[in-house]
Amino acid sequence: MLEETSLQASRFPMCHGRVGRASVLRAPSAERTADTAVAHRIRNAIAGLTLILLTTLPLVPPALAGPDDETVIDEAASAMVEKAAQEAKSSQYTARAFEAFGKGDYAGAERILLDQITFDGQNFVVHYNLACARAVQGRLDEANASLRRAVELGFCNRRTMLADPYLRPLRDTDAFNLLLDNWSGVLEAQRKSRLEQAKRWVHGDTLERTDDALRYDLISAHDEAATDEAVLEMRRVADWAAGIMPSVVDAQATAKASYVVVVLPDQKDFLKWAFWTYGQMARRAFAGIGGAYEHDRKRLVAQDLGATLRHEFFHVLDWREMDRLGQVHPIWIQEGLASLVEDMDPERIIERRGRPISSIMRPRGVNGNVDPRLVPGAERAGRPEAPPARLVDDGFVPVPSWRTNIVKRLAEAGALPSLAKLSGMDHIEFSTDRPLATYAEARTVFLFLQDQGVLAEWFRVYTQDPEHGYDADPRGLAAMEAVLGQELDVIEDRYRDWVRHTLPEVAETGSDLRAQIGVDIEQGEGDGPVVTKLPPGSRRRTGLRRLDVITAIDGRPVRDMKELIRVLSDYEPGEKVTVAYRRVKLHGTTEVTLQAKD
Repeated sequence: MLEETSLQASRFPMCHGRVGRASVLRAPSAERTADTAVAHRIRNAIAGLTLILLTTLPLVPPALAGPDDETVIDEAASAMVEKAAQEAKSSQYTARAFEAFGKGDYAGAERILLDQITFDGQNFVVHYNLACARAVQGRLDEANASLRRAVELGFCNRRTMLADPYLRPLRDTDAFNLLLDNWSGVLEAQRKSRLEQAKRWVHGDTLERTDDALRYDLISAHDEAATDEAVLEMRRVADWAAGIMPSVVDAQATAKASYVVVVLPDQKDFLKWAFWTYGQMARRAFAGIGGAYEHDRKRLVAQDLGATLRHEFFHVLDWREMDRLGQVHPIWIQEGLASLVEDMDPERIIERRGRPISSIMRPRGVNGNVDPRLVPGAERAGRPEAPPARLVDDGFVPVPSWRTNIVKRLAEAGALPSLAKLSGMDHIEFSTDRPLATYAEARTVFLFLQDQGVLAEWFRVYTQDPEHGYDADPRGLAAMEAVLGQELDVIEDRYRDWVRHTLPEVAETGSDLRAQIGVDIEQGEGDGPVVTKLPPGSRRRTGLRRLDVITAIDGRPVRDMKELIRVLSDYEPGEKVTVAYRRVKLHGTTEVTLQAKD
């Protein structure tokens, strides 16, 4: 049976997805319950047979097509009420179906799932689990038909299908093996459907990109230069992620992974998407929504081209790795690792500061602090592993941020939760009980492991070691003890001491800066802060104009105010920096001598 996957949402902690080891049936998405669907047909001749795959392509909900934003928001909010009621009903059927499976009452589970299909028929998880119920009853033709329908509706996890014990009776059937033989056709059909669906709700002039190495299709409402920069950001994330999980850039390991559609809409389309996806929650807290990765739909939507895009694209890579391993890591690990890439600096900047670059970005051998028996390939100690080939020339590494400031304040107040408490949170507690603090601590714990030079080793032990890894302790604490060679209480003290005395505090507001550009700047719409006012003489001094969008400082992306302030905090008055900007459709750079703060 299927685990529930996730809706990963950046900077809107209320909307993070459900994760866990227990299987949970997934409620339908709004688009899955649209009344109208477009069937995309692909024919493949296999062993003399013709296989026709119908990949359902939901039409754009009416709420995404209206010209008036307030009307759209009201319609979306109303639709969300109906959606919430349907999801609640589906959850009740979920619990009943799982209870029947637990008792071995597969016929009863089948009856419940058939009832659920009458109102949740576009949800592939229901059909997949119906296939399981029918397979264990020996009704193989019906089970294969249900499995086929799940695939038509979007199911694409080949590994799960092969490993699921409930589907074991199907493995010798022609229909099951025909589906496996045509799996590449399945993925391609689903890929085209996702891409076509995204094009229907992203309006205006758009650009498209495809990255076959990272297996995504991109639709962007931004201009060519900004779109190319977004592509570069995702490659930087992949480069860094490969230091932890090399398979994410291994062509053989990812050959059967589904392509993801990455959507970078303009603000109007993003607003409509957010309200359609989150309803009243978005109405109350829209400013907090940066984007989301929806794993079931293989769709990433991001409002900004910086922290949110990096965070969500890491989720794409992380979910691929979890799918490959057959694991679903707890929320604190997923979000802690994804939050690391929100704030990154080039290696050259870290070297300029005179601080060592973490070993995660260097060729990896066996860390001296780690029991070599715990590290896969440790028998080759003394012969460093060759690092994955880089996708970009400029290596970036995670750095302290506004999130780590929160942890420092908690530590100073004696209010920092224990590692045991943090790692034991389920998705609801993690996302709703002081979410800013939980996200901040999850990020800081992994920054600590990076600073100690054991983050890559921790991930390998956690995902692969039978005695200290995921199967033994899914929380990840046993792996932490193994790679640091200490008991948890000692690690806890060491971590808290590091937070208080080693972890630097990061500038968060303009008043924290020593040097400034000397123009008034406000938060922009995703590609960078906007120049709103030019004091006398600043136009000639800086080369900037009102409404210019600042996109980078000395090649370091600055897509929001937090990022701009953090980057500027590294400079002193009188230093010269290269400011990259967008002026309507033109992109340029200008040399600016930084001024002392007023």
